[in-house]
Amino acid sequence: MTTLSLLQRNIRIQNTGRAAVAGDHVLLRAAGAMILLAISAIPAYYAGGFYGYLPSLTLLVLYGVSTLHLMILWKGIHFETEVTDLVCERGELASAAVKIRNDSWLPCIKLSAELYIGGFFSGEGTAAAKTLGLEGKSDAAFVISSEMKHIGVYKAGIRNLRIYDLTGVFCIRIQDGVTFGITVLPKVKGGNVVRLDERRLTESQNVSQKAVSDGFDYTGVREYALGDSMKRIHWKLSAHSSDYMTKITESSRKSDLAVILDLVSIPGEQKMLPWMYDSLVETALSLIEQAAAREIEYALFFVGRDKELHRVCPRGQQDYPDLIRILPALIGTRSITAMDGMDGAAILDKEKQLSNRSTNLILCTSHVTDRLTWELISAKKQQRNPELYYILPPGTRGETDGHLDHRAKRKKQSNLTILEEYGIRYHWIASEDEKTITPEVSQSI
Repeated sequence: MTTLSLLQRNIRIQNTGRAAVAGDHVLLRAAGAMILLAISAIPAYYAGGFYGYLPSLTLLVLYGVSTLHLMILWKGIHFETEVTDLVCERGELASAAVKIRNDSWLPCIKLSAELYIGGFFSGEGTAAAKTLGLEGKSDAAFVISSEMKHIGVYKAGIRNLRIYDLTGVFCIRIQDGVTFGITVLPKVKGGNVVRLDERRLTESQNVSQKAVSDGFDYTGVREYALGDSMKRIHWKLSAHSSDYMTKITESSRKSDLAVILDLVSIPGEQKMLPWMYDSLVETALSLIEQAAAREIEYALFFVGRDKELHRVCPRGQQDYPDLIRILPALIGTRSITAMDGMDGAAILDKEKQLSNRSTNLILCTSHVTDRLTWELISAKKQQRNPELYYILPPGTRGETDGHLDHRAKRKKQSNLTILEEYGIRYHWIASEDEKTITPEVSQSI
């Protein structure tokens, strides 16, 4: 088994360009083969007879046998992988074996393949080329390994396999190969870095009238969300609905919490975005885990990969793989149309229209806009308890905001000043390259 480490080899993968170069090489080789065939025909033109045609006939037979050999190999080459979906925590080493198998009796003189792991951004990743030969009824195994630095869902495997004929002139390309998924989970540190203030959550309590049905006390129902206990399903109502319905108990309604995850990023250097993404997700889940430990009813809101608003209730590590697979990538604000209906302000607006909206709101975001500010104020006026966690790029602090221009700084400070005037608490959190989230400054009224 060959071990191939792809650590620290970050190169851009450009399939179209590489395919074009490979195509040019094939054309050059084909042209060379035709020239060689033309040269072999010279003796036949001048000498004639069997010996005059022998070079051309030999070359034609060689090409024919080589082509037949290549077609048989093409049917006999297969791929295997030991896993289809690998799950690891951020910062851990992800490693899996992949195999190229030759099921035919014929030897493969030369084949080349690309072993790769996808990157955080589309079109980027880590790749390494490998050239080898295979005997009949044999295989070659590789271990693809990489330290997964950022949360997300990645693809890895073998692709762009080329099988060459006996002459090394022609090849057949198998583009698909074999792939496996790598789901990188957040490294949630709980209350060690982000502390949930339970006193603040109980300042404004929703007192609801108790209803009794099927021997259980509850104040209402809502649609089933990821992480809900099956013991709390309202089975009779679910039977008449298109989805499961979950009961809302009176005790949980008194200090319920909605954590809103805004994955629209501020404009800035692209290399900072993965660190900010990690901090956003881990801050939100740290708050969720603390709420779960204190038996506070909670929900996580975000716009998923399908561009729809999701409301989920993750119950720790067992639910994180499914959660990460539906979380979208970080979206830049350079495109205004990409923001429409997807940023924190839009989620706040949709959440307040729900019949079972939460009393307490915590918004995790990396940009503070005018609309977002007024949505938080609107929630405050509705006797709800909003709070803001403001995520900064790596190496920045709340006092300096080095990543912002002067106009953006003034606008942000103006919005935060307005939040202070309305008694809305906010926190600075700086994303760090050391894979930690560190509270820097806390403002409260």
